[in-house]
Amino acid sequence: MTPLSLQQWMETRPKPLSLATGRCITLATDGRSVEKDNLLGLGLVPLLDGPPTYIFVQGADPNKVLPYTGVSAQEYGENAVGEERFYELLREQLQGVEFFVGYWAKLFIGKWFKEHPLLQGLAGVPIFDVVDYVKLLERNESIMLASANTWEELVQRLSAASPAGKGYGFEAVYNRITGLEPVREGEIFKGRLLDLKRLFGMLLVR
Repeated sequence: MTPLSLQQWMETRPKPLSLATGRCITLATDGRSVEKDNLLGLGLVPLLDGPPTYIFVQGADPNKVLPYTGVSAQEYGENAVGEERFYELLREQLQGVEFFVGYWAKLFIGKWFKEHPLLQGLAGVPIFDVVDYVKLLERNESIMLASANTWEELVQRLSAASPAGKGYGFEAVYNRITGLEPVREGEIFKGRLLDLKRLFGMLLVR
Protein backbone atom coordinates (compact mmCIF):
# COMPACT_ATOMS: atom_id res chain seq x y z
CA MET A 1 0.00 0.00 0.00
CA THR A 2 1.19 3.50 -0.80
CA PRO A 3 1.88 5.75 2.22
CA LEU A 4 -0.11 8.97 2.37
CA SER A 5 0.75 12.39 3.70
CA LEU A 6 -1.62 13.74 6.32
CA GLN A 7 -3.10 16.13 3.76
CA GLN A 8 -3.62 13.32 1.23
CA TRP A 9 -5.31 11.22 3.90
CA MET A 10 -7.72 14.09 4.65
CA GLU A 11 -8.55 14.65 0.98
CA THR A 12 -9.16 10.98 0.17
CA ARG A 13 -11.54 10.04 2.99
CA PRO A 14 -15.00 8.86 1.89
CA LYS A 15 -16.11 12.17 3.35
CA PRO A 16 -13.14 14.53 2.81
CA LEU A 17 -12.00 16.30 5.97
CA SER A 18 -11.52 20.06 6.08
CA LEU A 19 -8.83 22.00 7.90
CA ALA A 20 -11.48 24.64 8.55
CA THR A 21 -12.97 22.36 11.21
CA GLY A 22 -9.73 22.17 13.23
CA ARG A 23 -8.18 24.32 15.92
CA CYS A 24 -4.75 24.29 17.49
CA ILE A 25 -5.16 24.40 21.24
CA THR A 26 -2.89 25.19 24.18
CA LEU A 27 -3.74 24.97 27.84
CA ALA A 28 -2.28 27.15 30.60
CA THR A 29 -2.56 26.20 34.27
CA ASP A 30 -0.86 27.33 37.46
CA GLY A 31 0.64 23.85 37.97
CA ARG A 32 0.63 20.36 36.52
CA SER A 33 -1.83 18.50 38.74
CA VAL A 34 -5.55 18.54 37.93
CA GLU A 35 -6.29 17.71 41.55
CA LYS A 36 -4.22 20.50 43.14
CA ASP A 37 -3.83 23.25 40.53
CA ASN A 38 -6.08 25.59 38.59
CA LEU A 39 -6.91 26.33 34.99
CA LEU A 40 -5.48 29.69 33.91
CA GLY A 41 -6.66 29.81 30.32
CA LEU A 42 -7.05 28.30 26.87
CA GLY A 43 -5.52 29.40 23.59
CA LEU A 44 -7.16 28.49 20.28
CA VAL A 45 -6.29 29.36 16.69
CA PRO A 46 -7.94 28.21 13.43
CA LEU A 47 -5.82 25.99 11.21
CA LEU A 48 -6.78 28.19 8.27
CA ASP A 49 -7.36 31.94 8.47
CA GLY A 50 -8.16 33.68 11.70
CA PRO A 51 -6.44 35.25 14.70
CA PRO A 52 -5.63 33.38 17.91
CA THR A 53 -7.99 33.69 20.84
CA TYR A 54 -6.98 33.44 24.49
CA ILE A 55 -9.64 32.90 27.14
CA PHE A 56 -8.59 33.39 30.76
CA VAL A 57 -10.67 32.06 33.63
CA GLN A 58 -10.75 33.27 37.22
CA GLY A 59 -9.36 31.20 40.08
CA ALA A 60 -5.70 30.67 39.10
CA ASP A 61 -2.47 32.18 40.47
CA PRO A 62 -0.59 33.57 37.44
CA ASN A 63 2.47 34.46 39.50
CA LYS A 64 3.21 30.76 40.11
CA VAL A 65 3.87 30.19 36.41
CA LEU A 66 4.77 33.65 35.10
CA PRO A 67 8.25 32.60 33.82
CA TYR A 68 6.57 29.88 31.75
CA THR A 69 3.39 31.52 30.51
CA GLY A 70 4.41 35.15 30.31
CA VAL A 71 0.94 36.05 31.62
CA SER A 72 1.35 38.75 34.27
CA ALA A 73 -0.99 39.17 37.22
CA GLN A 74 -2.15 42.46 35.67
CA GLU A 75 -2.97 40.92 32.28
CA TYR A 76 -4.69 38.00 33.95
CA GLY A 77 -6.68 40.24 36.30
CA GLU A 78 -7.86 42.42 33.41
CA ASN A 79 -8.96 39.52 31.23
CA ALA A 80 -9.97 36.58 33.43
CA VAL A 81 -13.70 35.88 33.39
CA GLY A 82 -16.07 33.90 35.55
CA GLU A 83 -17.29 30.41 34.80
CA GLU A 84 -20.50 31.40 32.99
CA ARG A 85 -18.74 33.87 30.69
CA PHE A 86 -15.92 31.37 30.10
CA TYR A 87 -18.46 28.87 28.75
CA GLU A 88 -20.02 31.53 26.53
CA LEU A 89 -16.66 32.50 25.01
CA LEU A 90 -15.65 28.87 24.58
CA ARG A 91 -18.89 27.98 22.79
CA GLU A 92 -18.30 30.85 20.36
CA GLN A 93 -14.87 29.45 19.53
CA LEU A 94 -16.08 25.88 19.07
CA GLN A 95 -18.70 26.50 16.38
CA GLY A 96 -18.06 23.90 13.67
CA VAL A 97 -14.93 22.49 15.34
CA GLU A 98 -14.44 18.74 14.75
CA PHE A 99 -10.89 18.21 16.01
CA PHE A 100 -8.05 19.82 17.94
CA VAL A 101 -4.32 19.77 17.27
CA GLY A 102 -2.22 19.57 20.42
CA TYR A 103 1.13 18.57 21.86
CA TRP A 104 1.47 15.62 24.28
CA ALA A 105 -2.31 15.47 24.34
CA LYS A 106 -2.64 12.24 26.30
CA LEU A 107 -0.33 13.24 29.13
CA PHE A 108 -1.54 16.77 29.75
CA ILE A 109 -4.37 18.30 27.72
CA GLY A 110 -6.41 15.09 27.54
CA LYS A 111 -6.14 14.58 31.29
CA TRP A 112 -7.37 18.11 32.03
CA PHE A 113 -10.21 17.71 29.55
CA LYS A 114 -11.38 14.56 31.29
CA GLU A 115 -10.99 15.64 34.90
CA HIS A 116 -11.36 19.42 35.22
CA PRO A 117 -15.01 20.49 35.70
CA LEU A 118 -14.75 23.45 33.30
CA LEU A 119 -13.26 21.37 30.50
CA GLN A 120 -15.06 18.04 30.60
CA GLY A 121 -17.27 19.08 27.70
CA LEU A 122 -14.18 19.06 25.48
CA ALA A 123 -13.24 15.46 26.28
CA GLY A 124 -15.22 14.12 23.31
CA VAL A 125 -13.37 16.19 20.71
CA PRO A 126 -10.47 14.18 19.20
CA ILE A 127 -7.01 15.72 19.68
CA PHE A 128 -4.47 15.05 16.93
CA ASP A 129 -1.21 14.83 18.86
CA VAL A 130 1.74 16.10 16.80
CA VAL A 131 4.12 13.98 18.90
CA ASP A 132 2.37 10.74 17.98
CA TYR A 133 2.56 11.65 14.29
CA VAL A 134 6.23 12.65 14.45
CA LYS A 135 7.05 9.33 16.12
CA LEU A 136 5.27 7.51 13.30
CA LEU A 137 7.27 9.41 10.67
CA GLU A 138 10.56 8.84 12.47
CA ARG A 139 9.94 5.11 12.44
CA ASN A 140 9.82 5.45 8.62
CA GLU A 141 6.10 4.76 8.65
CA SER A 142 3.15 6.83 7.50
CA ILE A 143 -0.61 6.76 7.20
CA MET A 144 -2.08 4.18 4.86
CA LEU A 145 -5.34 4.43 2.93
CA ALA A 146 -7.13 2.11 5.34
CA SER A 147 -5.66 3.59 8.54
CA ALA A 148 -8.79 5.55 9.48
CA ASN A 149 -11.68 7.53 8.01
CA THR A 150 -12.26 10.10 10.77
CA TRP A 151 -10.08 12.19 13.07
CA GLU A 152 -11.25 10.12 16.03
CA GLU A 153 -10.18 6.89 14.35
CA LEU A 154 -6.83 8.36 13.30
CA VAL A 155 -6.12 9.67 16.80
CA GLN A 156 -6.82 6.21 18.25
CA ARG A 157 -4.62 4.57 15.61
CA LEU A 158 -1.65 6.86 16.19
CA SER A 159 -2.00 6.76 19.95
CA ALA A 160 -2.09 2.96 20.07
CA ALA A 161 0.99 2.67 17.84
CA SER A 162 3.09 5.36 19.51
CA PRO A 163 5.78 3.99 21.86
CA ALA A 164 7.37 6.03 24.62
CA GLY A 165 10.69 7.65 23.89
CA LYS A 166 13.02 10.51 24.71
CA GLY A 167 13.76 13.47 22.48
CA TYR A 168 10.15 14.55 22.05
CA GLY A 169 10.11 17.77 24.02
CA PHE A 170 8.38 20.50 22.03
CA GLU A 171 11.59 22.39 21.32
CA ALA A 172 13.32 19.28 19.94
CA VAL A 173 10.38 18.18 17.79
CA TYR A 174 9.78 21.69 16.48
CA ASN A 175 13.43 22.13 15.53
CA ARG A 176 13.68 18.75 13.78
CA ILE A 177 10.62 19.43 11.63
CA THR A 178 10.90 23.17 10.97
CA GLY A 179 14.62 23.85 11.39
CA LEU A 180 13.63 26.80 13.60
CA GLU A 181 13.67 27.54 17.32
CA PRO A 182 10.31 27.91 19.12
CA VAL A 183 9.44 30.41 21.82
CA ARG A 184 11.10 29.14 25.00
CA GLU A 185 10.34 31.61 27.76
CA GLY A 186 8.14 34.58 28.57
CA GLU A 187 5.34 34.48 26.02
CA ILE A 188 5.44 30.71 25.73
CA PHE A 189 1.69 30.21 26.30
CA LYS A 190 0.83 32.47 23.39
CA GLY A 191 3.94 31.69 21.36
CA ARG A 192 3.47 27.95 21.67
CA LEU A 193 0.06 28.18 20.04
CA LEU A 194 1.45 29.86 16.92
CA ASP A 195 4.47 27.54 16.87
CA LEU A 196 2.09 24.58 17.06
CA LYS A 197 0.13 25.85 14.08
CA ARG A 198 3.33 26.28 12.05
CA LEU A 199 4.52 22.79 13.03
CA PHE A 200 1.21 21.18 12.05
CA GLY A 201 1.27 22.99 8.72
CA MET A 202 4.61 21.40 7.88
CA LEU A 203 3.48 17.97 9.08
CA LEU A 204 0.51 18.10 6.69
CA VAL A 205 2.74 17.27 3.73
CA ARG A 206 4.87 14.66 5.50
